[in-house]
Amino acid sequence: MGILITTFFMVLAGISLFLIIRLKNKGKTNREKAPGILYIIPVAFLFLGAAIFIGGMVSTIEAGHVGVVTTFGKVEMDKQLPEGLNFVLPWQKVRQYSIQTTEFTEAIEVMSKDGLEIRIDFTLPHRLAPSVAPYIHKNYRDWKGTLLCPSTRSAIRDVAATYLAEKIWGPDRAEAALQMDKTIKRKLNEPFDSIPDVTEAVMVDNLLLRDIDLPAKVTAAIEAKMQADQDAQKMEFILAKETQEAERKRIEAKGIADFQKIVSEGISDKLIKWKGIEATQKLAESNNSKVVIIGSGEDGLPVILGGN
Repeated sequence: MGILITTFFMVLAGISLFLIIRLKNKGKTNREKAPGILYIIPVAFLFLGAAIFIGGMVSTIEAGHVGVVTTFGKVEMDKQLPEGLNFVLPWQKVRQYSIQTTEFTEAIEVMSKDGLEIRIDFTLPHRLAPSVAPYIHKNYRDWKGTLLCPSTRSAIRDVAATYLAEKIWGPDRAEAALQMDKTIKRKLNEPFDSIPDVTEAVMVDNLLLRDIDLPAKVTAAIEAKMQADQDAQKMEFILAKETQEAERKRIEAKGIADFQKIVSEGISDKLIKWKGIEATQKLAESNNSKVVIIGSGEDGLPVILGGN
């Protein structure tokens, strides 16, 4: 387009200069000559044409993008324009591709290993390697619609088909996400295996499984099983606690029995009488009123009556 506009102004400049020269040399009279100011017109046309020509040689690439150059429809495979100002030939075209990390979010229906249909809501952060932009431009009209989205969906369905619905929803969720991430990377980069010096054309940053929805009856069965497991664990805890309490009481009873046995074996009748005499002496020496009957007890110990 720039070349066409430049050519147009160049032609206008030539026509204007031609008419001015004829007007000057073939005036109506010898005194009527074309004024010199008319020469400004072709000069202006020439200036505009040159400005447009030079402007067509400058291409501005936005930040986070890379430019792909085509010359008369042919893609320059070994040339990518970096962000900023770049000079190209006027007959070359430039198309920009984003190399920033973007997210692909979608919810799809998949089939699990046990034949149940589950719904997976996922987000895939990804970005394009700058060196593969010319290959993308040459081979894909819409690389996200024809490569990224179909490959991602296919990888998630392939991995989900190897897991039971209950497992992918519960304990194996993280493992399934990891396997899906690896499969997506493999499928996205397979078309670029022939490109030299390119290890990863489409870079993927950890697939995120946002939500996994199971059929209502399966969800209810899983929740009931989880509740039963919790109840069983609670009962095991109660039984363990009761067992520990019973063991504690048994040890305590044994300790008491051992104590009583030791005490009973170490106490004699003479010791009991001696302790009784000591107690009688202390009572007799107290200020409380009492009546002491000596030798009237069953064991010959004093009997104390009265007292406050």
